[in-house]
Amino acid sequence: MANVFMVGYANVAMGLRGLDSFQVGIAFSGGAVTAIFFQMLSAFFMDRYQAVSAKRTILVIAGITMGLTVLLDRSGLSASTILLLYMLVLGAEMSLDSIVYTMAMEIMNYGWNLNFGFCRGIGSISYAVIMTVSGYFLSWIGYERLFLVFLVFQTLFLLAVLRMENPRIRKVQGQEQKEMISVNRAYSSKGYIAFLKENKIVLAMLAGIALMSMCGNIIENFQIDILRELGGDERMMGISRGLSAAIEFPVMSSFLFLRKKFSVRHILMFAMVVYCIRSGIYAFTGSVQGVLLAQGVQGVAFALYNLSSTCFINESIPLEDVAKGQAVIGMATRGAGGILANSLGGYLIEQTSAHTALYLCLLLTLAGTVIITGAALKGQDRIAERGML
Repeated sequence: MANVFMVGYANVAMGLRGLDSFQVGIAFSGGAVTAIFFQMLSAFFMDRYQAVSAKRTILVIAGITMGLTVLLDRSGLSASTILLLYMLVLGAEMSLDSIVYTMAMEIMNYGWNLNFGFCRGIGSISYAVIMTVSGYFLSWIGYERLFLVFLVFQTLFLLAVLRMENPRIRKVQGQEQKEMISVNRAYSSKGYIAFLKENKIVLAMLAGIALMSMCGNIIENFQIDILRELGGDERMMGISRGLSAAIEFPVMSSFLFLRKKFSVRHILMFAMVVYCIRSGIYAFTGSVQGVLLAQGVQGVAFALYNLSSTCFINESIPLEDVAKGQAVIGMATRGAGGILANSLGGYLIEQTSAHTALYLCLLLTLAGTVIITGAALKGQDRIAERGML
């Protein structure tokens, strides 16, 4: 819900401050660079220091976004200051995704009972509800209160994280024992380059994820431009994105059942086919109804892709590299996939049309599908050896 008002409405909020589509793209690209920095730094400290848990890292970064948002809400800021603050806030907020995933993977890898698909689905249904009504809600209270609403939801998020167990503390016989995970495993001291050299399948996956994320970033961050070109508005954007998120919930909730019937790589490959259908509809649609259909297909594709790609990489790497593995996914998703895409998408929309950017999205999706499918097929033997399928 917090993500809706900070990231989902960033384009609208910056537009109200006088920034054009190209400047908005620059802000998102800068946010992607900042997200890479936060993800690399957090993974570095989580890998090397037991006290730096995913939970504590989440609390620190979420707190940073709140402080920066208070500064961003001030009036009289110059365009360059708005761009800089948005780069920092968006980067911090977007980096939280991979760190939350790191925490979830730690919980599951060390024997805790967690249906992550259902939990992630709850996030989607929350997003769906708030995105659907947000356009009407903001029209009622005024867009100038956008940041206040974000701060309220971010505070609730912080309180929820504070209530969660720390995955690095195990419960033994009903009493909390500060028994560190380092007893069970050695922490990874290798750098990112060495990690990727040892895990060529992960490297290939990251290339495909970056291409898919370029497409996703263009559609997500510039959807208001796409809809306006077809006669839609902010309210329709809320409905279309809410529809997508609502469809994610039942698909994500059934992920454990699907894993019993199919391997992770097969689910991932199917998700890529559905993504191609989504991008095809977007590229050739000429109406708001077509956008709604594409967003419905997007919900199925994202739900399957998000969980299967995360599990695929988690099962393809050594246990001690989980934090690093989730960090590089975040770098490819929000970082490498966003740096070029947001600037290029904003430029194409400003200079030509939103549909030109959507044709580019279709090409990116096709290329990403080929790479990820190849990596999934290549990675079959290694994952099978770990007894995960």
